[in-house]
Amino acid sequence: MSAPNITFKNLREFKPLSEETICFTATLYLDGVRAAHLENRGNGGSTNVTPASNDEKVRDLLRRAHDHALTQTWTFGTETHHHDSLDSYLDGLVADELTRRDVDRQFKRHMKAHCLFLTGDGLFTLPRPYSAGIGVALRAKHGQDIRILNELPQAEGRALFETHATAA
Repeated sequence: MSAPNITFKNLREFKPLSEETICFTATLYLDGVRAAHLENRGNGGSTNVTPASNDEKVRDLLRRAHDHALTQTWTFGTETHHHDSLDSYLDGLVADELTRRDVDRQFKRHMKAHCLFLTGDGLFTLPRPYSAGIGVALRAKHGQDIRILNELPQAEGRALFETHATAA
C-alpha cells in the first residue's frame, strides 16, 4: 500500500510558547481528506494527533500514514534514526514546512528592498532595491560571472537564496 499524500492546512506556529519543541496547531490532510487535528504545546511533549472523525476511511488513512512514518528516517549529526511514531514523523514535516515558509518570507522581503548577488565568496546583500544600473556596477566590480538573484526567474533565485542563506 502506498504512502498517503500529507498536507497541512491552518498551520500556525506560536514561537513565544516554544520551549523544547515547536509549539503549533494544524489540520492534517491525507490524500486530500481531513484526517486529524495536530497540536504541540512546545514543552517537549509529543504532538497530539486527534482524528477528525471515527470514520473507517480516516482510520485507514491514519494507519497508512503511521505505517509509512515507521519506514522513514531522520539524521542527527552523522547518525540516522527511524521514526518510532506518526507524531514524530509529523513533527519533522511541520518543522520542514515552517522552515520553507520562513525562507520564502526572507527571500521575498530581501528581493523587495535589496539587491542580492552571488560571487565566488558567497551570497551578498546590497541594501538598496535592484536596478539595471546596479547590475552594471556590480558586474564591473566583480566580473561577468556574478549571479544577481533579482535578475533570475523567481524559482531559480529562491533556490539559490535557500542554498546560500541557510549554508551558514
